[in-house]
Amino acid sequence: MVAGASGSLGLEVIKKLRQKGVPLRALDRSQEKAEMLRPYTDDVVIADATNAAELQGVFEDIEVLFSAVGQSVSLFTKGESFEKIDYGVNENLINAAVAAGVRRIVYVSIKGADAASGLTLADVHKRVEDLLKLRNINHTVIRPVGLFSGLNDLVIMGKQGAIPIPGSGKHKTNPIHQEDLAQVVVDVMFEGPQVLEAGGPEVFTRNQIAQMVYEKTGGRIMHIPEMLIEPGLLFIKYVDENIKDKLEFFKYVSTNDMVAPQYGKITFMDYLKNLDLNQLPDVW
Repeated sequence: MVAGASGSLGLEVIKKLRQKGVPLRALDRSQEKAEMLRPYTDDVVIADATNAAELQGVFEDIEVLFSAVGQSVSLFTKGESFEKIDYGVNENLINAAVAAGVRRIVYVSIKGADAASGLTLADVHKRVEDLLKLRNINHTVIRPVGLFSGLNDLVIMGKQGAIPIPGSGKHKTNPIHQEDLAQVVVDVMFEGPQVLEAGGPEVFTRNQIAQMVYEKTGGRIMHIPEMLIEPGLLFIKYVDENIKDKLEFFKYVSTNDMVAPQYGKITFMDYLKNLDLNQLPDVW
């Protein structure tokens, strides 16, 4: 069972499972998005997993659950809270899977879930990880550094003329392409360690990433002193709690080294070369 099947990572996992001839069921809550899954499997279940009752019976004959369910971290994507989606939906999935006798769960968390205490996005993922242990089910938690697509906000802002970098920009990271991360997932689908951290093939400083985004967009690189960020976050909290949570995590990952073991072959420059700026939204 692939939950979050129509997302960028879920779809790549489905493609790779299909190539390996693995029988699979796709779970998604959107009828429209579910149609994109049918070329890869005839077994598509449409259910709103925010409602535990809708999961009754969907795990029949399922041995392994893979969950890529999670709210977008983009500042330009509206959605429900991390508490409701990243924790609530995964809690419902885990409970239903355990009750149905599923033998193994593979869950995509985030790097920093065990370290960035006090940040909503990190906390909800850590609580899901803890729930897997509490349910005493065979599992692997994958903590990616972040997907290349998670840097699209910098590209969107660069397209508008500014590329903001909190702090010095000297901290390092190695994000990964969703196709490469999907291969990591498939490799541990049936057995693997309890926790696996995964990053892309190249390690960059935030300044180097900003330079590549500049070369793609022409936007000006702007360093934002950390001392100016906190007052802004306090103000945003009273306007939009979800945006505040996203900005807090963006600040955290930008001002700390976020490097994991290197996987895959697709580089960030490869990703940018194939990224169509016209397909990205304008923000003002």
